[in-house]
Amino acid sequence: MKIVFVSHSPGTGGAEHSLATLVAEALRRGHECVVSLPSGDDRRILSLFPSSEHLRIYQHRWVRMMQGAHPRLTGPLRVVIGIRDAYKFATWLRQERIDVVLVNSTTIPQASFAAFIARIPAVTMIREAIRTNPALPSFLPKRLIAWLIRRFSVRTVAVSKYAGDQLRFATDVVHPEVPLMRASVSSGERRGLRLVMAGTLSAEKGQRDAVEAVRLARQNGVEIYLDLYGQASPERLQELNSAIAVGGLTGIVEHRGESRSMMQLFAAADATLVCSGNEAFGRVTAESINAGTPVIGYNRGGTSEILMLGGGVLCDPNPHSLSEAITTIARDREALIKLREACEQRILAGGAGGHARAVLELIEAASSLRRGAPA
Repeated sequence: MKIVFVSHSPGTGGAEHSLATLVAEALRRGHECVVSLPSGDDRRILSLFPSSEHLRIYQHRWVRMMQGAHPRLTGPLRVVIGIRDAYKFATWLRQERIDVVLVNSTTIPQASFAAFIARIPAVTMIREAIRTNPALPSFLPKRLIAWLIRRFSVRTVAVSKYAGDQLRFATDVVHPEVPLMRASVSSGERRGLRLVMAGTLSAEKGQRDAVEAVRLARQNGVEIYLDLYGQASPERLQELNSAIAVGGLTGIVEHRGESRSMMQLFAAADATLVCSGNEAFGRVTAESINAGTPVIGYNRGGTSEILMLGGGVLCDPNPHSLSEAITTIARDREALIKLREACEQRILAGGAGGHARAVLELIEAASSLRRGAPA
């Protein structure tokens, strides 16, 4: 079977890592794979894919329908361009004789529309909290986008119940593939509580909340240190470093840039902070648990869905509540040990997260469905 995987981003974030595991599983199952990337010079995602003679990479123009600082001004133009590009992509799909299309994001519904035009079954991954995430502004009403996704997809697969519920129609729920790592960490003496946080530097990810929580906890006499990892624009990084300096946290809180060894970094920390209010799945939460490190996270979205099964503590989404949770863990090492044991139990049970195999089985089943037919 020939499958095209449509990526809305050329980066190396959680959605792209999950897409790469789907491609790897499809290749393992003997399918011919094609990946469609957004046009441009940024092709970092290529480092995630396995080398195979049965994998080809193309670039197409993908304009996101949920993005931009001024959706009311740029939205109409995005819609017009999106419809035009959909017809071009539909022609390409026919020429390539594609059997099924996997759209890796709800932000480009025109990809499933193109499959609909070409009478090719499309499966859409629901990876975003499209109704509640303020980082996804849209000219089109979110209710209409949800309807379009359902109309043009023969199947939808949500990365969590939280993400699926935002569409307000029935969808399959399969947690993304997340690596397991039972690392042996040095037990040498080290000062204080070591915290780690991963994610693109943004208001949505909550790094500023984490910095303030560390400041408050240290005011209470707790010795803690926080390392931040992830992509960061120069402007946002300057703002963060200013906040760190103003809070008297220089040398205590540090942004260390991007890393391709996050599982090892999770394993080496005492706890991981997750301060996003709209995680559709919560890949960082799942990876940290699978590395044996508990999570202190906001009681929102996919984070709370994962931690309900153990491996961390939830708090209200504000710096004061986060600070209290950090302080409690720092002062009660027995509680920290129990949380680590909970992570270990989840690892023994198969870890947090699901399997690419389950999604590929849904894709294979979808290939026999005609366009617009119910799953």
